[in-house]
Amino acid sequence: MNHYLDSSLKKLQRIWSDIGIGESQREERSKTVMLHLRNLLDEMVQEEDTLKNQIMSRIEKYKIEVTNLCEELNLPAYQENKFIFSFSFSLRYAPKGVLMLQTEKELRAKLDALSKEKHERLRTLKKLKDQDQHLCDVMCLTPYYIPTGTTPTAEQLQALELHVTSLKTEKVSY
Repeated sequence: MNHYLDSSLKKLQRIWSDIGIGESQREERSKTVMLHLRNLLDEMVQEEDTLKNQIMSRIEKYKIEVTNLCEELNLPAYQENKFIFSFSFSLRYAPKGVLMLQTEKELRAKLDALSKEKHERLRTLKKLKDQDQHLCDVMCLTPYYIPTGTTPTAEQLQALELHVTSLKTEKVSY
């Protein structure tokens, strides 16, 4: 890199000399070139640091969302040791081969899967509650109770499904 920079500066010096720019002006121009390069590098470092902070922020956000969805869906907590990064992240502390982008990608995939499972459970709950309500109306029974405002557990859905199936069987013999 230094070789390329030195070579480019020497070419600029020759061009300026060829067109008749004096030594003092060439020095000024060299200082201007170095200032532009320094400013450009500073800008690039700042942009990359901002990107790193955005990724770290998303990782923290996804960790919280995954933890909340695991609790809401009554699933085991996502393994904390998979969350390598925190706001004090430093590459020297990262296990070999584990990168921030990979961690972000894995958390996003887990979050998407959990969100899909929540949506599917709520869709199934609505379908089963509608069936249960209809059967209970016809048979003058009290509908199966599942608390509203929460995402049902897999066991609650299974119990509701068994209840609806038994009501259907009972209705046929009714």
